[in-house]
Amino acid sequence: MKIKIPEEVAIISIGMTGPDATQYSTPPITAIDIPSEQIAAAAISILYKSLSQKNLHERLLPVHQKIAPTTYIRASFPLPPDDKP
Repeated sequence: MKIKIPEEVAIISIGMTGPDATQYSTPPITAIDIPSEQIAAAAISILYKSLSQKNLHERLLPVHQKIAPTTYIRASFPLPPDDKP
């Protein structure tokens, strides 16, 4: 059974290891790279700031921080004709 990529199935790799290996498959696989080092640095910074608060209420306040992933669009994911790079 042969499946046509991306005509029948789109494939996306999501991970923290970098997108390099996905570019060598046939077809090259679209990758979403999650910046683990940035996430770890932000977590440590938030924890440090929280622990330095003298007021217990301020220590327990939720913190929201957005860290954007990097997307590498390749041949394994179909794009509408208007969105092609």
